Amino acid sequence: MPVVRRFPWAGVFLLLLAAFLFLNVGWLHMHADEELSYESTPGDVIASIQYQIDLKDNQAPGWFVLFRLWRTAAGDSEFAGRVLGILTALLSLAIVFHIARSGFGRGPAAPLALLVLLGNGLFFNYALDIRPYPLVMLTTAFSMWMLQRWLARPSMRCALCYGLSIAAMLYVHYLLLFVVAAQVFFFVLAVRFRPRALSQLAAALALGLLLFLPWFPVMLAHIQHLRTIEAASGTARGVAGIGVSTNVTSPENILALMSAATNGLTAIYAVILLAGAFFLHRRRTYWLALLWALLVPALYLLVNLFAGVYAPRYVSHLTIGLALAVGAVLALLPRWKRLPLPWLAAGALAAANLALFPGQIQPRIPYRDLFGALSAAAQPDDLIFFSRTDPNENLLRWQRGLYLPPGLSVVDSPPGEWPRRVWFVTGNLLDERVQADFHALEASHPAQQSYGECSLRWCFIVQLMEAPPLDEPLPFTGADGALPFRGLTVDAVSADAFEARLWWQVPAGSTSPPLDYSIGFQLLDSAGQLIAQSDGPINHYGATIVQTSQMEPGRIYMDERTLPLPAGLPPGDYQLAVVVYQPWDGARLLLPDGRDAWTQPVTAR
Repeated sequence: MPVVRRFPWAGVFLLLLAAFLFLNVGWLHMHADEELSYESTPGDVIASIQYQIDLKDNQAPGWFVLFRLWRTAAGDSEFAGRVLGILTALLSLAIVFHIARSGFGRGPAAPLALLVLLGNGLFFNYALDIRPYPLVMLTTAFSMWMLQRWLARPSMRCALCYGLSIAAMLYVHYLLLFVVAAQVFFFVLAVRFRPRALSQLAAALALGLLLFLPWFPVMLAHIQHLRTIEAASGTARGVAGIGVSTNVTSPENILALMSAATNGLTAIYAVILLAGAFFLHRRRTYWLALLWALLVPALYLLVNLFAGVYAPRYVSHLTIGLALAVGAVLALLPRWKRLPLPWLAAGALAAANLALFPGQIQPRIPYRDLFGALSAAAQPDDLIFFSRTDPNENLLRWQRGLYLPPGLSVVDSPPGEWPRRVWFVTGNLLDERVQADFHALEASHPAQQSYGECSLRWCFIVQLMEAPPLDEPLPFTGADGALPFRGLTVDAVSADAFEARLWWQVPAGSTSPPLDYSIGFQLLDSAGQLIAQSDGPINHYGATIVQTSQMEPGRIYMDERTLPLPAGLPPGDYQLAVVVYQPWDGARLLLPDGRDAWTQPVTAR
């Protein structure tokens, strides 16, 4: 852009912000509304526009046209969707850089405005959102720029350019009408009711509304459609707007917005802005920045008292105006004993933002990470069982399609017969029916691995449930009893150790072994010579020692063993052996074929 060519620092700081956004994109996970962006852009651009006209969604068309074009070029991955947001936000910041240079000169105000955005949670959450909000930031920044140019050089041409920006905003988000209202208020105060300026304002508003006129009937249909749906569901709030997805105007929500916009540093930002009101009260651009950062959200909150029009995402663009105002104030700090105080202050504020940044990320179910872990650990014959989840729930369905291995079987109800390995997946862990599904499966398929959590933030669990390797118990039998063996699973092989699970189960209805046997886990060479061994009772899940006389009939015990290998063991073919013996005299129990050890071939690296 010309901004970058004219001011080299713009490129440096835009690259810094771009690096921050790209490197931290993994913090965000998709939410339900983001999936709607894909659902709302079927087919080509015309089909996407028709989707809105047919009232299948209730949005202005600008973002969806852009997103449909982007999907065609970049694909449907979640990362590609966020890249569009990053590029759009960077264009917004390039414009803000130009606004700062035009309003505050060639001092550090412009780069400082970008620096203080590093780590701002509200900006980050919505600059990368796969919804209209990155484009809201861009069109709002463009409109503020056009307004600044018009005030600096009053002419009909500049007025009409501002009028174009009005239409651009309304085609992106209907509620940006409040930005227009705040801008008109600001303009009228700035020009002091001069007739020529007011005639230009009338022309600008007329052009903006004229360009939006073709879509105006659709907007009215959207509003009526939403109100009809909300009236039927009982979620309507106020005379207009969207009650179900907006927040009420309350002291708690106002304070929450202030905290989100400043990463919790509200008092520091307030002091900076008050200082700016004193030292920059003659700078029109500073008041334009305050209009953006304070008056616009205040107007949303005020109207929200009688119409559902406020949610933090709708006003997330305020963070750009806030950064512009803060950067201008910090630029006033002098050099003190050769210390660049403006840069030190902005750097300290950016460092505080970065330190607080992780706590500003909105909690969402990390389907991408959970399904990615499942995919990495899955085997070809595994079954994925979604317990009591709605297969038609849009976000879950989309994430399943993006991140689950395409070759695995997926079911939403228990099959007639379970395979050996089952991934038990649910977002309703506290549901009694889910617990019943889990316990019924756990009787034959003990849990092996678990991903996810169930907390106040979110709840979604992925667990590997695995049946023993041997279909029927293979008893080690002695003079006084037997210990049924269900097989061995090698989990990891390295140059230092073998890690494995020994499976044991006394059949339901049988009696536990009367004695406490010792179990040997051994590595043998090709000649049957002992190389390494690990002996002891059952080490259930590597956490609980269980003596064989304490085993509960019907329960499967997971005896986790690590077999350290001697240094310098040459690679090659070996055997893993399992023996059961009486520790008081060393007498081994025997298998049905008369052997005193169960063996399995293994290769050492």
